Amino acid sequence: LMTPTIAVEHAEKTENENSSILVNNAKLEECFFLMIKQDGYGVFKHQNSLRLLSIFELSYQVNKNKIVKSWHQDSSNSTTNLVSQPLLLPVVVSLSDQQMCTAISYQAMLESAGIICVVQNNTSGKKQLQIRQFPAILRERDVSASFISIIDTLGQKVESDSDIETIQSDVVCAIANAMIATEFSIEQAQALWLSAKKEMSDELIEKALLNSVPLDLTSEIKQLKANLPTKKN
Repeated sequence: LMTPTIAVEHAEKTENENSSILVNNAKLEECFFLMIKQDGYGVFKHQNSLRLLSIFELSYQVNKNKIVKSWHQDSSNSTTNLVSQPLLLPVVVSLSDQQMCTAISYQAMLESAGIICVVQNNTSGKKQLQIRQFPAILRERDVSASFISIIDTLGQKVESDSDIETIQSDVVCAIANAMIATEFSIEQAQALWLSAKKEMSDELIEKALLNSVPLDLTSEIKQLKANLPTKKN
């Protein structure tokens, strides 16, 4: 008569053990980075050794992946491939001659990305653009600084003989670069890692980790020794 009770207790124990394993795995995922160095490089443990990963590079890959997924080809509901938001007040930016040439060269693809801007007729001779719409994906960024970052990144590309897919890729990469924060806390780095695990394929995650480098403990120990107070007799 007691056998069913034992079976139930055993089943409950197994279920609790499995639940414990899942919780522990979740905690391991949440605590992937042990610490952050110089505001943008995460220390993590891999095969009993410590390695250093650029959070900036990881953020770039996550941003790029997010933009590619959001890029709506031949959308019937919008004239842009990325969701664009009209600015309450248009933003006017001053550009160098090179920056203006880059902006004009990429203007069609920038419009597809949700960046709607027009050249200002300025009698003072300044090169200025008025930005009227900006991608929703950049809503938390400063419009002027983000636009300049995008243009400067595109200015390093050779656009003259590029096909439409290459130009599109250049713009996607430039926007992904503009989305990168200037620094990361440990909490932000952990959240970014969880986002990467959720949104990116295992292949892309593995590729990102392959770009990590061993942590140089020798230099760290030397720095600690240098900070030790001098012994006095």
